[in-house]
Amino acid sequence: MPDETYSRELLDGTELMPYAELKLIQLTHPLHSKHYQLKQPLPIIIERENHLIICSLPELHIYGCGDTIDGALQEFEHILVTDYESYSNTPTEELTQEAQILLFELNELLESVK
Repeated sequence: MPDETYSRELLDGTELMPYAELKLIQLTHPLHSKHYQLKQPLPIIIERENHLIICSLPELHIYGCGDTIDGALQEFEHILVTDYESYSNTPTEELTQEAQILLFELNELLESVK
């Protein structure tokens, strides 16, 4: 699996090649969120299942899908930020141990925009 870095401009409107079912990219562009940004490039798996594009970060159970790579990335970002806000806004004592670990890992990836 090649490890490539793509800018958002390169991904807009593009599709995976007919023979390429799986790709690994480093998500480096600014998020659509006005409140958060990435602390570091994020390794995202992009795969095609039939006519659906899936962007995933399986170790954190975060997935986004769409008809295009751009659409799948937008949904992925939305879920990433939504999960982060949900875990961040829950008192620590109410989080399971697994949720606390997930929050710690999300804190390593995202930071508030000042």
